[in-house]
Amino acid sequence: MSQRYNLFNAGYSSGAPALYYGTVQLTRQFASHLSREASEAITVVNRENEARQAEAERQLKAACDTAGQFELQVPPAPGDPAGYFTWLASFSEVFDRNFPMSRIDHYYFVFGRKCAEILANLGLACTCLHLDATLNRELDLHRKTDKCLKDNEYILFKLIAPAALLSSEPRQNFFNVLYKKLNSSFEPYRGVNVEKMSAAEMISLKAGLEAFSLEVSSGHEECAKSLQALDF
Repeated sequence: MSQRYNLFNAGYSSGAPALYYGTVQLTRQFASHLSREASEAITVVNRENEARQAEAERQLKAACDTAGQFELQVPPAPGDPAGYFTWLASFSEVFDRNFPMSRIDHYYFVFGRKCAEILANLGLACTCLHLDATLNRELDLHRKTDKCLKDNEYILFKLIAPAALLSSEPRQNFFNVLYKKLNSSFEPYRGVNVEKMSAAEMISLKAGLEAFSLEVSSGHEECAKSLQALDF
């Protein structure tokens, strides 16, 4: 595979486990002092999140294997949530150092990584909305939801330049096409006030974010396929 394809995948694979580890961190905050209903709801979330563990570990291995293909020395894959986010910062620093912003190669890694970050934020926001709507805000998660949405708004802003730079390469306009589509689709979620929402409104917002998550996921896959096709 080409270097640009591998960089794109390294960025995505390193960031993709954030949803699994972030959900573990989120639910650990409520390990005690919960009502029976909240404890049961958290148990369900944890059970659903366990299904992501194998894929998270696979993505971590893929990221480390790709780093090895570039002969880069990265930290070993972590085994706990706190360790993952420290590892991710170190992993990204190694790639940034070897593929600096002055080189277009840098932006393949960045674009893949940011797609993964968007998906992780969407997944966490949906979990928070579900818990707040189901438990009548017992866990008071609206600030976490707001942060996830604001983080995604900032990520989309920061992706303007990478999308334009990558699309300036021959036959790579698909990056700009995807960026414009995602930026437009995210418009309804800018500046929403989750704190003032009813349970029904939170469930509706969750459904919208899940649909947007599918757009991001399919868009990432299309970009990966398009990059792969350029090798032939």
